[in-house]
Amino acid sequence: MLTLLKKYWLFIVLAFIATVLGVLWANKPSEEEIREAQKPPLVQRPKPTLPGQPINPRTQITFNAKVKEISAPILSPTKGSPLNKDEAAAIAQTLGFTIKPTISRGGQDEVHSWTEKENFLTVSLETSTVLFGKDILISPSPEAGEFPSKEAAGSQLTSLLQRAGLTLPQTDVVEKSRYISFSGPIPQDAEKEDSTLFELTYSPSFGGVPIVNYDPEMVLVRIWLERGGSIARFEWQNPIDSLTIGQEQTLKTQEAMVATLSAEGRIALVGSGGPTTPPAEGLASINVKNVTPGYLLLDQGDAVEPIFILRGESKDVASQTNPVWIYILATKEEFFSSP
Repeated sequence: MLTLLKKYWLFIVLAFIATVLGVLWANKPSEEEIREAQKPPLVQRPKPTLPGQPINPRTQITFNAKVKEISAPILSPTKGSPLNKDEAAAIAQTLGFTIKPTISRGGQDEVHSWTEKENFLTVSLETSTVLFGKDILISPSPEAGEFPSKEAAGSQLTSLLQRAGLTLPQTDVVEKSRYISFSGPIPQDAEKEDSTLFELTYSPSFGGVPIVNYDPEMVLVRIWLERGGSIARFEWQNPIDSLTIGQEQTLKTQEAMVATLSAEGRIALVGSGGPTTPPAEGLASINVKNVTPGYLLLDQGDAVEPIFILRGESKDVASQTNPVWIYILATKEEFFSSP
């Protein structure tokens, strides 16, 4: 036996090493197991409630849009700071008001209001919103004269914000402009020569993805300028101060979204909006033409949820056609905790 060991010891050692390596190789985790182990732990959160009207189960939905499979980070917003009465008074002074405000309270909010000549101003402290304008019935906008350029309007708006001590949140901002006229209570797009106002808006976004609330076209700042450059209307709100980037997650596939659209989708807007928005239960059909990712700022302003924003055309039972916007959660179910 010793003779055999002395003669073949090298082969025995090599065979033992080969056996050990074989066992280790057999127990080696696969590439898929390694990837799974390297993933960060799944962070679940309560499933949010979307704003808007539920889709009538009898509404026929046609889907003519393509959705790419993408991922998006979870964002945590810092809620905008409320205004105080001194800041409200400074805003009023900047906008030319010399009288004392009327103060009213609704819920937890305190609203300071001014009316002087044809101009009005309301500043809501807790919700950090400002609305200034003039009564166009008392003082109609001029129909002659030149509109300011987009660049001049932007400079005028920036100057107004600085003088009033108002800021924009630390997010990306999308700038839009258009010429508008009034054919009713709601302004409509118009050609420059037929317009009475020039509108400039700033909307929030993150990485090119729009941030919305109940309004699919949420605006942080809006200004209407008349021919000659006078301000006809100014709106400002500060729902968020900043955003913190969290866990990255893969969003729903198109198949998963379409499968749950009727049950989980919410109609955010039909037609022109405002109080005349038709009820969703009266829609006979919806043709979805475009889908884009978005971030929904939830009611309390302390969370932002990835969604898909669906745009299309709706028809009611009388075959009247209206544009329609639909929200649906983009997050996969595995990221939500059980209720």
